[in-house]
Amino acid sequence: MKHVLVSAAVMILTLSSQTVARLGNTEDQVNALLGKPTDPGKPDSDGTTTNMYKNATGDYIAVVRFLKGRSVAESHSRTDRHEVSQKELSMYTISLQCLI
Repeated sequence: MKHVLVSAAVMILTLSSQTVARLGNTEDQVNALLGKPTDPGKPDSDGTTTNMYKNATGDYIAVVRFLKGRSVAESHSRTDRHEVSQKELSMYTISLQCLI
């Protein structure tokens, strides 16, 4: 799990220049985009909840943090721990833009 969080932080920095994360979305809106969380979290001491999602093929995971029902951070990584290629980032960005 620690490796996932480190990967998530790296992905946040990598994707921050692109409009992939829809910060401020409600949990229902995120669930509509990413599906039901595979690992729904419980609120931390500061009130944030962290949910983990997998895509349909199981190749990618998304970690989304919610505060007061709104997303405040979102990150993505590959389940095989390989680096996400620029092509994958582009495809992901395009697929999200088509959903919105």
